[in-house]
Amino acid sequence: MYHLAHTRNQAAVPVLASALASTRLEIRLGAIHGLVVRRNPEGHSQILARFPTFNEAELTELAATVIRSPHKMLATLRDVLLSEDQRLCDNACHVILMGRVYQIIPTLVEVAEDSTHRHSEQALATLVQLASLFHQETFARGAEKTCEPGIVRRQILPSLEMSVIRYDEHRRLEIIDAFLLVVPPTNETFLKILRERSHCCHQPVLNSLRTSAVVPILNLLTRLLHDMDIPAAALKTIGARLDRKFLDYLLHNIGWPVSLRVLENFRKLKQVHWLDNRREVLLELDGRAQRVAIEVAKSGCVERKTYLSLLKFLLQQGDPEGRRASCDALAEFRDRQTDQLIAQTLHDADPRVQAAAVRQIRDRGFHDAMERLVQLLDHRAPEVRDAARSSLAEFNYSRYRSVFDTLDDHSRQKIGRLVAKVDPTATRRLGEDLSSPALSTKMRALEMTQFMEAADEVFDRLAQMVYDPDVGVRAEAVAALGYCQREEAIPLLYDVDNDTNRLVREAANRSIDQIADRSLNMTNTERPDLGGYIG
Repeated sequence: MYHLAHTRNQAAVPVLASALASTRLEIRLGAIHGLVVRRNPEGHSQILARFPTFNEAELTELAATVIRSPHKMLATLRDVLLSEDQRLCDNACHVILMGRVYQIIPTLVEVAEDSTHRHSEQALATLVQLASLFHQETFARGAEKTCEPGIVRRQILPSLEMSVIRYDEHRRLEIIDAFLLVVPPTNETFLKILRERSHCCHQPVLNSLRTSAVVPILNLLTRLLHDMDIPAAALKTIGARLDRKFLDYLLHNIGWPVSLRVLENFRKLKQVHWLDNRREVLLELDGRAQRVAIEVAKSGCVERKTYLSLLKFLLQQGDPEGRRASCDALAEFRDRQTDQLIAQTLHDADPRVQAAAVRQIRDRGFHDAMERLVQLLDHRAPEVRDAARSSLAEFNYSRYRSVFDTLDDHSRQKIGRLVAKVDPTATRRLGEDLSSPALSTKMRALEMTQFMEAADEVFDRLAQMVYDPDVGVRAEAVAALGYCQREEAIPLLYDVDNDTNRLVREAANRSIDQIADRSLNMTNTERPDLGGYIG
């Protein structure tokens, strides 16, 4: 079969044609391949004539061969489109679409423009379908790609450009649709049509941009937003369209974070209906789209009063991600109503939205901000706990250690407990100080352990320090063990009760009594006395 496909002897064509009737599938497949790759109109006509009889395997072989070598059958397909044979034309159009013969588009345009031609309507339908396939091709990757879109576009676009310029002569809206499926947003003809209201295609093109729900048109409008010279008509269309499919595509595909160029284009608009009087359409979209809408509104394309109203609207009715973005954006607004709304948001069903509100508690000057934040350090949701920690960031181990000697015992305890909860590095750094070779650092760390009630977290280090050569270190380590909840602390303290030093033995007895008598309820609802900790 390979020899018959590539020999120059034209007598191979009848042989290959007769092989199409073979009972063996592999022979029929070889014949299909051979007839397609030979530049012989008779062989191609045999393929088109037998097309309706091909099974799935044969159709697959035909499509694959045409895709690999679309130019081989191009002349024959062109002749069939221009002929009067309806049956062959039907088959040819199927082959064109299966084999993605984009190079046939100029001929399809020629036939489609002529409303008197027998195949005009079929050519129109095939043209639009082929243009749609080409649009898919531009976004295909790897094995899905059957051609080089840039090269093919240069081959097919001129005929479509000329046809839309001749729109007044043929009035074929399908040709405009095909043009919009193929044209890039930077095409001069396309931009000229949009800019010139007197252009014969201005209104038809604009109508398609305003109403079409096909992805290529949505993509075209979205890509136009990245052009600083976007025609005003296209920009106005983007601000006016309210259909869910368009807004969903637009807000998911303009990019995140939204580029300055896109935001600048939105700023040129006098009104964006889906951000203003028709904002309820945003509730049909997911939180990610709502977040992008908020970023667009922030650009200045709507008045500040409208922007604030949008944020409150989405904070109360949006999806979780949209509510979170709204809450974050409301941080720049300071008024009683907004404060109340943020306070209500602390009880939102989504912990990430709650966290966004928690981060604003102190900045808004809530009278009980500190008490709330301290309580939220024990919240069940890690997002809320992290937000509370970030709002209490000044309660860190380094600062606590630096002011420890200046605080009274009450402040040491209140702030120490807070530092242990707020600073995730506190336990590790306390352990490092307990291991310090400097006696003063070690002794201060032992005191801090008691006030921070962090004995359980550094228990292993304390268990070593109760046997330290220094009496003072042993006594303080034993005293710190009195704050332990771990079961291992009791036998260790009984063991230390045999220490040679009386002070250490007394400290061990006090710690044993302390563990036995300590109340499990350690909640303190009093406002922390922070002393001079917050400067």
